[in-house]
Amino acid sequence: FDKMEDSDRTAIHEVMEQQTVSIAKAGITTTLNARAAVLAAANPLNGRYNKNRPMSENINLPNSLISRFDLIFLLLDEPEMESDIELALHVLHVHRHGKNPDLDFEPFEPNFLKHYIAQARLNDPPIPPEIAPYIAEVYVDLRQSDKESARKSDQTVMTARLLLSIIRLSQGLARLRFRMTVTEEDVDEAIRLISSSKSSRDGGRGKGKGKRTRSEVESESTSRIYSMIKNAAEAEGGRVKYRRIEAMAVRRGFAVEMVEKCLNEYKASNLLWLDHNGTIINLVNEEGEESEEGNDDL
Repeated sequence: FDKMEDSDRTAIHEVMEQQTVSIAKAGITTTLNARAAVLAAANPLNGRYNKNRPMSENINLPNSLISRFDLIFLLLDEPEMESDIELALHVLHVHRHGKNPDLDFEPFEPNFLKHYIAQARLNDPPIPPEIAPYIAEVYVDLRQSDKESARKSDQTVMTARLLLSIIRLSQGLARLRFRMTVTEEDVDEAIRLISSSKSSRDGGRGKGKGKRTRSEVESESTSRIYSMIKNAAEAEGGRVKYRRIEAMAVRRGFAVEMVEKCLNEYKASNLLWLDHNGTIINLVNEEGEESEEGNDDL
């Protein structure tokens, strides 16, 4: 994507922003609809990504064009023992046998995927009035959370285009699930994708530190989720709804599985417990006593 001519780069601005294409040829001036998604890849300048510089200075693309992508993920080729071993074994298998190794699952046929996507595109789920305030709320929360860590020269700053990205992703997720309207679950998943995209770009700006292992990343994530649970529960008298924590975690880019992992880990440490229905999270106070279970005003 970074190899295109300047004239094409200018023309694609309108396509990605307005979803239209203006044509002036043979005395005809008209505007056509451009209903397509753009999936692009770009390489860093000089073949190396400088972690101490923002993304806009690492690739040959202007900020005005980068900001038009809903999701941007930074993929760095860094040494990691587990993935390196898997890649090496895969290459050796293909080299020896001349084919890919057998899969441990049955993939969908291409024709099935074509029909599935074609059928999903027929659906145009609207955003119901009761979901609109929720989208506005999460958009403002993302802007505020990004305020302190934002850098003026970097494109990780949450711009006003983020609101349109949330809408597009939410509607796309509703289409995949063949829903007639956008739900709060679709919005939460859109926020998780956007947060994951931002985290991948922020993770590329290091300060000379080595790459963390998977266990270190998971340990930090569970600690952050527990801090979130503790703060929310203390504000509610020592207990909080599980659904509320799940929504808060997804909004901050954590997977639901990570929330379950955090709960299991801290339950084993006798720092929290769930009621018999698994709907209320209760903290254990400093004396080791469980807070009184309640379910009236949560």
